[in-house]
Amino acid sequence: MIIEILSAATGYYDLIEKKEIYEKFGVKEYWIVDPKKQWVEIFWNEKNKFKSIRRLEKTGILKSNLLKEFEISLETIFAM
Repeated sequence: MIIEILSAATGYYDLIEKKEIYEKFGVKEYWIVDPKKQWVEIFWNEKNKFKSIRRLEKTGILKSNLLKEFEISLETIFAM
C-alpha cells in the first residue's frame, strides 16, 4: 500500500508517472491525497492495472481493501 500526498511541485509526476511504476511493480493499493482540494482517491491493482474503487471529497470514512481493520475519516486527515 502506498499513500501519495499531492503537492504543486510533484502532482503530475505522482498522478501519472509514479502511478504507472506502482502498477508495473504490483503495488496492490494506492491512495492519492489532495490536501488543497480535500479529496482522496483509492485505486486497487488488478493484473498490473489500477482501477479506481473509491473517491471521497471533504467528508466520509476511508477504508482500505488491503488492511481490513484500517479506516480513517477525511475530517481527521484534513484537520491536520
